[in-house]
Amino acid sequence: MPNVFPEGLMAEVESLLSQHHNWPDGQDSYSQLFDSQLFFPLQRRRELEAMMRRCRQVNPSTVAVIGSDKGSDLFHFVKCLPTVRRAIACEIRGTPYAAAFQKYFPEVSFLFLPTGSRDPGALSKTRRFLAGHKIDVLFIDGDKCTFKEDFAAYRPLMASGGLALMHDICCPPDTASCFDAFTEAAKTHLTEKIVDMTEYDEDREAVKRGEPVRNSYGHWVRYWSNYPTCGVGVIGI
Repeated sequence: MPNVFPEGLMAEVESLLSQHHNWPDGQDSYSQLFDSQLFFPLQRRRELEAMMRRCRQVNPSTVAVIGSDKGSDLFHFVKCLPTVRRAIACEIRGTPYAAAFQKYFPEVSFLFLPTGSRDPGALSKTRRFLAGHKIDVLFIDGDKCTFKEDFAAYRPLMASGGLALMHDICCPPDTASCFDAFTEAAKTHLTEKIVDMTEYDEDREAVKRGEPVRNSYGHWVRYWSNYPTCGVGVIGI
C-alpha cells in the first residue's frame, strides 16, 4: 500500500511517544500533540477535552477507535484515560504507528486493524482480542456515511454503562448521515452532545486583527472555520 500519511509523520510519532512518560497521565489533552507539525488531532481541542472528561467518568478498561487516522486520537484515549488496558484501532488506510504505540505503551494491549471496520476478519479479530471483555468506550470517526452500520456492528460488543461517541455530528449536508446516525441512536439510548465552536469564533476575530496562526493545528482550525463541522454525539449504553 502506498504511503497515504504525511511524509515525516512516523518520525514525529516516534519522537513524541518516546517522551510521553515525562508528561502526567490523565490530562484532558496534551499540548505537545496540538503543537506538533503533523501529529495533531483532527478535532477541536475543547471538544476533545470535554470528551475525555466524560469518558473518565466510566473508568474505561477497553477503548475502540474506528477511523484512527494518524493515531493522535488514539494517543489521547490511552494517555488521558489511565484506566485503559486494552485498545483497538481500526484505520482502513493502515496503522503504520502500531509498533511505536506497542513500544511506548507497554501497559496497554493493542489490536490494530488496517482494514474496514465491518470486514468479517476485523470483527472476528476484535472478538478474539476481547476474549470475553467488553468495549467501554467506542469512538466512531471513520466513513461518514456508515456511522449507523458501525454502531450496529460494535454495539453488541459494548459494556453496559459504556459510551459510544460519534464525531462530526455537526456537519455539512453531504455528510448529514453522521447526524442521522446519532439521531437514530437517540431513539433507543440516552444521548448528549458536546459542541464547542469557540475556537472557530476566536480564530475569526484573530483573522480580523490580522494575526497569523502559530501551528499546524491552528491552520486546520482556520481552514474549517467556515464550515459547521465537528461536534461529538455521546450515546449511553
